Amino acid sequence: MDHALHAIAYVSTATRSLRPGEIDGLLLDARGFNAMSGVTGVLFSNGEQFFQYFEGLPDRVDAVYARIREAGSHTDIRQLMNAPVAHRQFETWHMGFCNATASTLQELAQARWEESIPVTRSSFQRNDGIALLVHYWSKWQAENPATPL
Repeated sequence: MDHALHAIAYVSTATRSLRPGEIDGLLLDARGFNAMSGVTGVLFSNGEQFFQYFEGLPDRVDAVYARIREAGSHTDIRQLMNAPVAHRQFETWHMGFCNATASTLQELAQARWEESIPVTRSSFQRNDGIALLVHYWSKWQAENPATPL
């Protein structure tokens, strides 16, 4: 178990409705930056709202989050989780993408994230938010098996 890993989850609102081609552009850019940074994770969006979870070494995660906060494509960033994690949930995805429904995004935003993180690093457990995220990601993958990285 690598205790040096850290993860952040947040929700935000697009500054304007994004077309699929614009989201593709954001994904290409994020995947390149994340690959160079050694950060993995997933983005859920419906073109109006975003949910993102990403993980990696703490300094790299901080650099990615600083870049995200400066992006002009979204506003109203609400951090759901910023904590150490036991292991990567999305180790093969520099930025996986899920075209999500508004209800999925709302459920992820309302999940318990921080309160489920244990105080000591010796007893890591998956929190409710991460469990829900993995559930929706697995469901998306099953329904869309040809989804590219």
